[in-house]
Amino acid sequence: MEIKIPVSSPFKKRFIIFASFALAFSAIYLGYLLILDAIFESKLDKIRKAGYPTNTEELDKFYTKIPDSENVAVIYEEAFANYQNNPPTDIFNQLIICGVAPMPSDTEALDQEKKDIAIRYLAENSKALELLRTAAKVPKARFKADFISWNNKHLSNLRQ
Repeated sequence: MEIKIPVSSPFKKRFIIFASFALAFSAIYLGYLLILDAIFESKLDKIRKAGYPTNTEELDKFYTKIPDSENVAVIYEEAFANYQNNPPTDIFNQLIICGVAPMPSDTEALDQEKKDIAIRYLAENSKALELLRTAAKVPKARFKADFISWNNKHLSNLRQ
């Protein structure tokens, strides 16, 4: 006795053929992803064996912690906190390097008003400048960084 699967319409035949191809493609794609995952994991294992971090928890442990007494980053953070960044508009317009005033030519002397404004601006930032001079002499620096949650907003002013 022969068993036949009744397929009565061309639509059902097309559907069965399409479903077969879709299933075969899905199986091939799943195999491809599993192979990629195995390759990726083997590369991560090589990195771990070399002693380097491969995730945020490992990076947090890998990052060298320096005591605050030896860490110049603490001094830099204090210097940045003491930096007077927003001078009034009239002063900002007269500052040459930190403001928007044009630089005089090589042969032209700086007028006394701009010198006075620059001296006043430097005096307002004298504590920050002194801290920066002190920090430049200390060899070790590690800013506090949160590698697990990546909440490092306190470091955003370093680009200034």
